[in-house]
Amino acid sequence: MASNSSLITNNRKRIYYAPKYWQFDPIYQTNVKLFIKDLLNLKTVQFIEGSKITHGFFYGNHPIQEVDIIATVTAFDINEGKKYTKYTLDDGSATIEFTDFKNEDGPILEPKFDRGTVIRVIGKIKDYNGKREIGNSYGRMWTEKDPNAELLRWLEILTLKKDVYSRPFILPKRTTTINNVSDVEEVPPISEVPESVPNTSMSSSRIFERMKNSDNQSSYTEEAFTDLITRYIYKNNLTRFSIVRIRQSPELNEFAKKVAINQYPCPKPNGRQVAALFAKALRLLVLEGFLNYGDYHKISYCVDLLFVDMVREWKVQM
Repeated sequence: MASNSSLITNNRKRIYYAPKYWQFDPIYQTNVKLFIKDLLNLKTVQFIEGSKITHGFFYGNHPIQEVDIIATVTAFDINEGKKYTKYTLDDGSATIEFTDFKNEDGPILEPKFDRGTVIRVIGKIKDYNGKREIGNSYGRMWTEKDPNAELLRWLEILTLKKDVYSRPFILPKRTTTINNVSDVEEVPPISEVPESVPNTSMSSSRIFERMKNSDNQSSYTEEAFTDLITRYIYKNNLTRFSIVRIRQSPELNEFAKKVAINQYPCPKPNGRQVAALFAKALRLLVLEGFLNYGDYHKISYCVDLLFVDMVREWKVQM
């Protein structure tokens, strides 16, 4: 698709601004953090300005220039003649190739990173020989030593998608004054706005806190019990479940009994007290936006769409 105008649309009426306007989108000035599967699905749009042809990559209608990803090296290929190493990177959603060019003289004898290494890379997104890849010529790649880096990045991306990337780029009105007469140039609004993400009060960082806090089970409180349920959902890759499924866990039942003992002056809690703790914890996760009710009678639950991919993909390190 090509255009000589300041903006173009596709057949779904989404507006893409020409390159001269990209600088006004704050996202264009950043190293965009997305899943690899998102990078592979970026839309390519062609612009014609005079004799110049420019291609742009878009997430929604946001122009994307540089990306920042955390992924695991699954393969590498050294090209000694052209002095670059091509790495295959996997972040759990898809794979993409990352080309690291060597600036110094001399052949490349070994890769910077071996297979299985978790690394962070920053580079420009591009298409080469019909394939989407990331290019780097400035050595912006590092080993990630934090064992929680991949999980934290997933949480960060989900938050950015909800709070930033889902909002369309709309160029503001421009006002010029000639001979004391104000002239307002109207820029057409976006005609297609992405579906809004359900409003949720639970931040991604709070999810990670629940996961982390569940390792410390020395404090038998309702908050600690809710943390443990959250971890149980992730550990078992649950995206839709009944309350019976949760109640069948020996680990959760034992913890709930200890919470009840702390709350009630009795040596042995009864079934009603334990059931009330389960119901309260699940209701809290619904209020926070992590869970939704799965049926009219509120006896089944489903993970909110904002977090469901992370539950399916993330593997808990036990």
